[in-house]
Amino acid sequence: DFVARATVGEAMVTIGSVLHDVKGFVKDHPGGKALISSAIGKDAAAMFNSGVYNHLHMALDLLSTMKIGILRGG
Repeated sequence: DFVARATVGEAMVTIGSVLHDVKGFVKDHPGGKALISSAIGKDAAAMFNSGVYNHLHMALDLLSTMKIGILRGG
């Protein structure tokens, strides 16, 4: 369970049903460490896709390099 793994220090988020390991990116996140850290252990789709954060195609490309799996049923 990715939520349980996140509570023991693994930095994983989902965007929809896709699981991403963002540990190596937390310190470099342009929106700041606190923002991305608040999404760890959660589905960050709403945050990632909202107009407030305005993620560009470059962000999608970078995110794709962090993909580690797909959640069952997703």
